[in-house]
Amino acid sequence: MLESRKLRWSCPSSFNDINELQRMPTFKPSVEACKDDYLKTLLNFSYGDLQLTKPLSLDSEYLVSLMQMTKEQGVGKDTLYRELSSLELNLSNLEDILREETERYNNGDLRIICLSEDENNEVMWAHYGDNHTGCMFEFRHIEKLDTPFQMAKKVTYIDHTPNLGSALDFLLYAERQELLAKTVDAIYYTKTAKWGYEKEWRVMTCRSEEGKRYSDFEFYKEELVSVTFSARIAAEDLTDLVNLITNQFPQCKMYKVRPVRGKIERVEFNG
Repeated sequence: MLESRKLRWSCPSSFNDINELQRMPTFKPSVEACKDDYLKTLLNFSYGDLQLTKPLSLDSEYLVSLMQMTKEQGVGKDTLYRELSSLELNLSNLEDILREETERYNNGDLRIICLSEDENNEVMWAHYGDNHTGCMFEFRHIEKLDTPFQMAKKVTYIDHTPNLGSALDFLLYAERQELLAKTVDAIYYTKTAKWGYEKEWRVMTCRSEEGKRYSDFEFYKEELVSVTFSARIAAEDLTDLVNLITNQFPQCKMYKVRPVRGKIERVEFNG
């Protein structure tokens, strides 16, 4: 990585959490539970008892036009409500839509780099530091270079299914940007509480590389702030890495992890 000055961004289908991107957020109240309020609101729009303040969704717009045509034929609002409430409305199945969209992006083109805010966690060293034999790299965002770390978002750890709020606004209105943002956060930036020790942040992008589930992206030399060597790093690896860092990344600080009385500590290392 240091020699190539590239970081590997991977497709989440290759992550160690097999439930990655599998949890779909829900509405509470659900789409089905909002059916009655949905019909009543559209009828109020159609019969002039409620003023529109923002654009309707395509489905809602279509239903309002039909209701207005029925109104012009002399059918009263209460009569039309009774007729419509007995019908099976084909309201969109949100979970199916979300699952379809998520799988479309998780087909190999999605790329995520996973970061952590915890620089001294023995569980992370065991899981991601090759059983305390690897290295940890600290990066920073450089604003003038528009580096991708500025886009990092913090992962939230919750065991319950993320809730997007009431389905009524989703059914009624065309403006769904806030809802879409919540949906993205719920699918891509939440994990169960068991993973909380990672204190993860993520950056996402898409790249189409046929047959590959990763991409190697270059980083600027100045982005690398420090390298921390693990407690069990092999002596020859340590020597090679110190020489490489000293020659190619002179701004980079070096640290080493050492166990002390049942804990680990990270101390500055001068080679």
